[in-house]
Amino acid sequence: MGTLSTRTVKQLTSGKTSRKVFNSPWHADEPSRLYEQYPFAVGFSLQKIRQGNYNCLTIRRDSDSQERDIGFLDGLVNTAAIAEFCGTGSGFVRRWYDPSPNANHAVQTVAGLQPRIFNSGSLEVNEFGKPVIRFIDSTAAGIGQHLLFAPWHTASAAYIGFFAAYSLESAGFYPQLLSSAPLDQALFTTHFENTRQIRIGTVRSGGSSFANGSALTLSQTYIAHGCADRSRVKEFLDKSVSATLDFADNNSDFNMPTSYSIGGVTIPGTVTCDTKVSAFFAYNTNVSANNLAIRSDLFDYWRS
Repeated sequence: MGTLSTRTVKQLTSGKTSRKVFNSPWHADEPSRLYEQYPFAVGFSLQKIRQGNYNCLTIRRDSDSQERDIGFLDGLVNTAAIAEFCGTGSGFVRRWYDPSPNANHAVQTVAGLQPRIFNSGSLEVNEFGKPVIRFIDSTAAGIGQHLLFAPWHTASAAYIGFFAAYSLESAGFYPQLLSSAPLDQALFTTHFENTRQIRIGTVRSGGSSFANGSALTLSQTYIAHGCADRSRVKEFLDKSVSATLDFADNNSDFNMPTSYSIGGVTIPGTVTCDTKVSAFFAYNTNVSANNLAIRSDLFDYWRS
């Protein structure tokens, strides 16, 4: 692991510019070297997580539906460019770029299903003032805001896992983090009914396995790591050494989705959610030995 350092960046919140010291994980210099140290199969983050030049997002402004690619400034999504483009209006995410060689970008072409990053002149942020993408579905009658990307693993994968920085802003009803089309295939993580209990599970040819954990606190950023290896399904939160969920997996191939989704469900239903996401990346190689180190770096960055 690289040495943590501090840096100063401009962060736009509520239409104002302020200066805040952020911790920079994985490497003392910008940008971070998450990919170089722990190569992921697919990754999305509002923090730059790979060396080289690439864009973070394609956003659409609501005033005239024009779109613009947004890059990074000082290792974080360029919030000044978002504010300049959207003005007093709102901005929605059409594409969240995957900087891995797979270029498995998360995309939503339907305007009404695109999650929001800028709301009526103000950046969407977490409780520490850092940028988030906000997925909202309050209708209880349709498809929620979500971004779609292709499966990052095969049906016979011996191990798959993901990491995410996110928060629940309302209890909702089965608010989703990782979902799929068709619904509930391969690996998924959601929250049980309106109790905010985190739920993870697998759906395989030999049967499904899932369990509920403890209830999450609303409007609090969590660092989650979920994984499955044909023997156990586990979910870890924040810097905990022990899994919050640990139960038997089914030793058979995954029922494969045609696509995965971050955010709301992909079929009409009663699911409702208000979820903020800052980072999501996934692996098809076993990173269990580095699980705590990766979560700790994410925690120190997004929760400070």
